[in-house]
Parts: sequence; structure tokens; C-alpha cells
Amino acid sequence: MDLTPEQQDLVAQFTSISGAEDEREKVVSLLTVNSWDLNNALSSYFDHGFDMINRISSSSISGGDNAAISASGPEILQDPAESHLSHRRTSSSAGPELVNLQSQMFLESFRPRLPKAPRISNHWQLELGIHSSLSEKSSHTPDRRPAVNSWWLVLLLVPRTLLSFLVSIFRFLFVGSSSHFIGRFPSQFDYGKYSEDFDFAKSIGYDKEATELSASPDLSQFNIKSSDFNSVLQSAQTGYSWLLVILVDNRTESQDFCKRLFASPEFAQLFNKASGTFKDNVIFVNNVEESPEAYEVGKTYKAKRLPFLCLAANVSNDPSVMASMSTLYKSNVAPDFLGPEQINSTVKKLSENLEKLMESYDPQLIAQRFDQQEIEFARQLKKQQDDAYIQSLEKDRLKKMEKDHQQQVEKTMKEMAQKRETFLMSLIRENWFQSVGDGESKVKIAIKLPNGKRLIETVSKSVTLQQLYLYVETRLYVEEKISDENNEFGSEEDILQYAGAIDQEPMSHGEYYATFAFRFDLIQPYPKKVLDVAGAALGDIPELRSGANLLVEYHEDDEADASAASDGAKDE
Repeated sequence: MDLTPEQQDLVAQFTSISGAEDEREKVVSLLTVNSWDLNNALSSYFDHGFDMINRISSSSISGGDNAAISASGPEILQDPAESHLSHRRTSSSAGPELVNLQSQMFLESFRPRLPKAPRISNHWQLELGIHSSLSEKSSHTPDRRPAVNSWWLVLLLVPRTLLSFLVSIFRFLFVGSSSHFIGRFPSQFDYGKYSEDFDFAKSIGYDKEATELSASPDLSQFNIKSSDFNSVLQSAQTGYSWLLVILVDNRTESQDFCKRLFASPEFAQLFNKASGTFKDNVIFVNNVEESPEAYEVGKTYKAKRLPFLCLAANVSNDPSVMASMSTLYKSNVAPDFLGPEQINSTVKKLSENLEKLMESYDPQLIAQRFDQQEIEFARQLKKQQDDAYIQSLEKDRLKKMEKDHQQQVEKTMKEMAQKRETFLMSLIRENWFQSVGDGESKVKIAIKLPNGKRLIETVSKSVTLQQLYLYVETRLYVEEKISDENNEFGSEEDILQYAGAIDQEPMSHGEYYATFAFRFDLIQPYPKKVLDVAGAALGDIPELRSGANLLVEYHEDDEADASAASDGAKDE
């Protein structure tokens, strides 16, 4: 068969992609079946090869008049205009996977979209504010009426015959068809009838505090809202629930319809918030003649008659279109269906219509609610994981800070211990107390250490009590070094050799006194008296000027630390 340049180009592209250079006739046949759509032909080839051509060839032989096969190869002779129908027939025989999805989506694009369920404008709030301001102003302004009503002037000027003729024409044109205007949606809201104390539930006879069964419907079994429509709409949209809008007016028929609707078992079976078939719903109901917001709702949703019903939900009638808040059902109930004999059947019919639509679209809402729950669960799970991770990071940070602080404390303590050791070793190396204790006037001091060892020193009376404390500090340090099993010092000679090897510059006496506090007290036993660390000379202290026997007692905390340290050293 003769091919156009475009078709030859498609054949060349197909063979270059598939590598079927030796199967040109089959390639042409496959492209012909797929309406010369390269993508569909390649998809069919990679899924089934040329099997579809063989199946079409066998069906053509059995049918006899749908195709002709030449002796050279299985070439399909078909009018290009009928290629789409041929593809549909072969697709049904080959299986559901061979449906031309592109053509199917093209046909589905003609399906009408659901009308949107919009938010209402807030202009009614501005108009209500203006009306309230004018009413308040007029209440403080005296009413000034004209002396002569203008209608009297009209009656005086217009002849009686002409007036009668006009009245007759008016009756003929409008009174005969007055039923056409009954229940029509008002052209504007009458703010003169507006009352802030209006309650829709009470207007239809519902009393939530009533204990006895009455003729009024039980509105507590429904999720009813009468104000803040935009929030109700947003809640239904984000919560994937049904929204039913019911608008009525002050007519008795309209009020009776509303009562019958809420008292209907069919309606309760659908919208009961506890046991209804579609209990995930919210019902917005109000009177358009009493509520400017309800009037704005009816105006936005283009209500023609009252009562007015509108069903909306966050759904879509096309899978390729994202779901949005859409209007599924509208009903402008005519007055002919509100009579005492027809009202029950009207309510039942409306409930049936609502049930059919809700059964059709409720699976979408259920699926979207489950998806929303899964998303919320995933968000909560991720939040918990993030919180746990942050807490873990915070714990690690605190541990690191504590570890760094501990290391810094240990480093500082080690440096302080090194400075203390350097200072005390320098005193021991220089035999500091011997040089300080030389003098003409001396006194004999006997000191008993906590380990029972006694020190007897004859020192000058000019030695201060603070220097005596420092001398005792050096002796206690030497005893600690000798008694410590972890040190290699066995005698005072070893300590002197170690002190001589230290070449660091020691701190001054003033720095030592300001940095290190003495961990012991010098006590006079009889009478017992603690000698406070002071700069007074021994000769100036009455208890020490003629000599004394003193005891060394550790402070309680230092004694406990010393015993714990010795126990730990023994365990090691």
C-alpha cells in the first residue's frame, strides 16, 4: 500500500526504536491498527510483539469480509476513517489491556464538570452594620411625617374611571397567576424585619429542654448549624463530609415542610449524626427572611423558590479531575408539592434522591477520609520521630556538656593539685619553716597528727598562726605521700629527692592562702578551743605564748573524702 511521507516517517521511527527492520509490512499493519499512533503502536509491540496482527489475521480469515491478506504478508486493507472502530473491535478480543486509552480520555473530556460550591460574600455583614447604624440613629431622631400624603394627591388628580380601569388590568394580569409568585426567593433582604434574637430552632417549635414528646422534631439528633456558613463549608471540605443546605421563609407551608423533613424517618436514617447511613455530615438551615447570612447563601447558590435544598461535598465526577467542593443536588420545592396531601410524599422523594446521590459519591469521601487519616498518621509519626530525634540530640548535647564540664573540672582540679604540690614541695625542699622559726625568743609547740604521730617544734614567737598552719599542712602532705600505696615514696628522703627535681615556679604564699583553704583545725585540748587561722604571732596569743600541746582534726567532709579515697585505693 502507498504511504504518505508522514506515515513513512512514522515507520522509520518505529523500526529505529524497535529494531524490527525486517518486518516492515507487519510494522505498517501494526501502525494502521493503532491509527498511526506511534506511542500506542510501540506500547503494543513491546507488550505483545506482532501477536495482535496475527490474531486480527486469523479473525479476518474466519470472518471473510473484514480484511484481506495478500500473499506476501499480513497487510490489513482498511479505510483510515474506520481505523478507530477496527482498533476497538480488536481490543475487545485481545483483552482489556489493548484499549485505546488516549481516545477514551478524549471521550471522557466531554463529560460536564460538577458545579462549584462557593463561599459566600461578606457584603451582608457590611449592609447589616449600615442598617444597624441607621436604625440606632433613627431611634434618636424624631419622626417627621409630611402634612399631606402624596397618595392623596394622586387620587385627587387621577379620575375615578381611569383608576378603576388600572385596578382591573392589574387584577387580570397578576391576581389570576398569583400562585406563580408564591414562595419565590425574595429580590432583597428586608432589614426592617431583622432581629438579633431570632433562633431558627425555636421558630419551628423545637425546645431542647422539653422532657415530654411533642409534635416538634428532635433537632438534637442532627448536626445542625445556623450561622457562619463559610466556616461550615470549610469544615465540610477539609473533613470530607456531606453538606446539606436547607433554606426556608416565614410561610406556614415552608415551616411545616421543614418540620416534616426533620421528623421524617427516611431523612433521619440518612443524616442522623449517631446512627445515620451518612453520619459524617453537617446541615446548614435557616430562614432567609430572618437571617441576612441565609439570604446571602440562597443568593450565592441561586435559589429560585423556597424551601430550597442543596447538597454539596468535596468530590469529583471525573477521576482525572481533582476533587473540590461541588454542588451535587439542588431542589427548589414548588408550592404545589407542599400541600397537606403531598408534603409527606415530597419529603420521601427528596430523601430518596439524596440517598441515591450520596450512595454514588460516598465511596469517594470515605477513601479521601482514609487518605487524610493516613496522611495525618504519617504526619504524627514523623512528628514523633522528629521529636524523638530532637530529644536524642538534646540528650547527647547535655551529655557532651556534662562530659566537657567534668573534664574541665578534672583538668582544673589536676592543675590545682599540681600547683599545690609544687608549692608544698618547694617549702619542703627549702626547709622553709626552719628558716622562719629561727629567732631569739622561742616557744615549744607539740602537735599530734591524726595518725598518732607527734611533732615537737621549737619556734620563734614571731611565727604567725597562719604559718604554723602551713607547716602542719606540709607535714600532713608528707605523711599522705608516704602512706599512699600508689606512690613510690617510701621515706622523707625520697620526697626530698622528688622535690629537688621539680623546676616549676611555685605560687606565692598569698596566692596559696587565697586559693587553698586548710582542711583541718588546730585545737587546744584543755580547755578545748579551736585556733582560727589568723595572722597573729604566737607570742601575741595567750594560749600559745608559753608553749602548748595541740591536736590536728580534719574537717568532717574532708575526713569522709579521705577515708573514701583510702578505701578506693585499697580496692584497686
